[in-house]
Amino acid sequence: MIKLDQEELDELLKQDHVKKNNVIKPLAKTTAESEASTNKVTGYLKNVLTVISRQKSFLADIIDKYNEKPETINVTEVLNFLKNDLEAIEKQVLNAKDALKSRDIGRQKLIKMRDTLATLHEYISKLLNVETED
Repeated sequence: MIKLDQEELDELLKQDHVKKNNVIKPLAKTTAESEASTNKVTGYLKNVLTVISRQKSFLADIIDKYNEKPETINVTEVLNFLKNDLEAIEKQVLNAKDALKSRDIGRQKLIKMRDTLATLHEYISKLLNVETED
């Protein structure tokens, strides 16, 4: 069995082929993708809240105008405004749903990498004759 002291182990970890391995890069990439997806979902939800706020304000104005002079209300314009906003909300919700799917894929990648790291940890521990806790 090979035994390395701390200095030898530190030197090994500094080597380029260890730094550029196939676990750390995907881990960093997946983490960044997950954060980007989270930011997208947050942005889409903010957009939905903006549209809802605009609708509330619009409806309050319409109600006031209707109470003052009902004949001044153009029903077609009101319905078109509401229809367009509902379509905008739907688009934002679908975008958020897509971003959440992307985030779920990232979560699955992280689970796979976690398992790979656990296996690697076990291997290195056995190689260095170090006892580990499960």
